[in-house]
Amino acid sequence: MNPMHAMHGPEFHPGWLFQLLAVLPASLLRVVLVAAVLVGVVGCTAAMIAGPKYPSSPNYCRADQVAVAAQVGCEVRR
Repeated sequence: MNPMHAMHGPEFHPGWLFQLLAVLPASLLRVVLVAAVLVGVVGCTAAMIAGPKYPSSPNYCRADQVAVAAQVGCEVRR
């Protein structure tokens, strides 16, 4: 089997979006692609800023800090 014929099925046919982009002039295609990248960057930035807010971890003492917990300022976990 010729490997060049392996990707000629309907699942590899470019969709309507790619056909539309292929018709656009190069300058307009560049503007569309830059706009798409900017939309992605803004979306990811918004998701990162508005993402989940985790509560701060409690300040538990390590095993070697239990004797000096008051000086270190940690909480002894029992």
